[in-house]
Amino acid sequence: MAPSRTDRSLGALPEALQRRPRLALVLLCLALWLPGFFTLPATDRDEARFAQATKQMLDTGDYVRIRVGEEERNKKPAGIHWLQAASVTLVEAAHLGTRRDIWAYRIPSLLGGMLAVLATFHWGRSLVGRRAALLGAAMLASSLVLVAEAHIAKTDAALLATVAAAMGLFAQAYLRPEHFTAKQAAGFWLVLGVSILLKGPVGPMVPLLAGITLAVADKGAPWLRALRPGWGLPLMVAAAAPWFVAIGIATEGRFFEQAVGGDMLSKIGSGEEKHGGPPGFYLLSFGIAAFPGAWIVLCALPTAWRDRLNPPTRFLLAWIVPSWLVFEAVSTKLPHYTLPMYPALMLLGAAWAMDPLRRLPARWWRWFALAALGLAALGLALAAGPRAGSWCGIRSGRRCCCRSEPCWSGWWRATRRAAPGAAPGCSARCSPCRSMPRCWRG
Repeated sequence: MAPSRTDRSLGALPEALQRRPRLALVLLCLALWLPGFFTLPATDRDEARFAQATKQMLDTGDYVRIRVGEEERNKKPAGIHWLQAASVTLVEAAHLGTRRDIWAYRIPSLLGGMLAVLATFHWGRSLVGRRAALLGAAMLASSLVLVAEAHIAKTDAALLATVAAAMGLFAQAYLRPEHFTAKQAAGFWLVLGVSILLKGPVGPMVPLLAGITLAVADKGAPWLRALRPGWGLPLMVAAAAPWFVAIGIATEGRFFEQAVGGDMLSKIGSGEEKHGGPPGFYLLSFGIAAFPGAWIVLCALPTAWRDRLNPPTRFLLAWIVPSWLVFEAVSTKLPHYTLPMYPALMLLGAAWAMDPLRRLPARWWRWFALAALGLAALGLALAAGPRAGSWCGIRSGRRCCCRSEPCWSGWWRATRRAAPGAAPGCSARCSPCRSMPRCWRG
């Protein structure tokens, strides 16, 4: 009889899933993310705009310019629109739906979130071990912010997949530079090129800041040669440059003027569209955004800091700390902005939870973690309360999604109460909403 391949380190998982942890993670993602995926209407104004811009690409055959109605939408690159156009085309070819179905535009977010979870497990094994990597990936899959983003046709879940993959490859170069191959280096730079096409400089910013932090902390960067930046940087630029050249010509430079000067700099200098917040906002909201694993992560942070000389822990901290500080300093704040750091946070939390010799943090920190857990539970209860929709300024059929400011905590309440096929709070009288399909507007 052939010996069993069951991995006993994976605890009480069924034997079939112990042999296939990736299948277990995929099934977990589907169980958490599919409810409401097909039935929820457009959840906010940005989702409707992203979907409408993609629909116009499909209708016109112009895959360079991004437009909503007659207005140019010069804010983000076209990468997510290409992915959405591909998913809609496949859905229509399989006769499963049409380009008027909002769920068809959400498929890249669902797959992006799933790839991020699988990447966290795959490369997390070398950082925290197989068992902790599985728990960390499961914690990421169940975090409230990723559950929400997997239901929204926007860039953030897809961006998370590219960051998780790039940082996983970076971890291999950092821990074992002598074994890092040219193929892995090419994958690292190409993934960063894809991230630029999704959300501009945000994707490359994370490994750049992590690399600077590691070089300063280690007083050297032997891993840099393994990444082969001499030809890697041109490869990254070559992956993204053709579209940027094309959009610059098509818009006569307006894209760069509006995307950099109008969108990016306005987010840095002021709370764009009333989404401002003080420094510390992400720490205070972490209990809700990372629920239910936030308590474990917060308890793990003091131990991780004491263990910062350990190379895997140091790498995870370098992944988190500098980028987190940048987002705290930026004036515009939304809970999903810090999502690229969540894989590292969940791996640190899982490593602490799986350590039989783990040390509990100081009592005051434990109380802080418990308070964060309690506030998260309270916030979720309030969001599900009868007045949550009105607290968030969402009144279906009365306010336009392009003018209202629905708060993130009321998202589930607002969408659950909306009739199937009707977007909450969007009016046909609003421009550019007039050009959106009726099923997205209500």
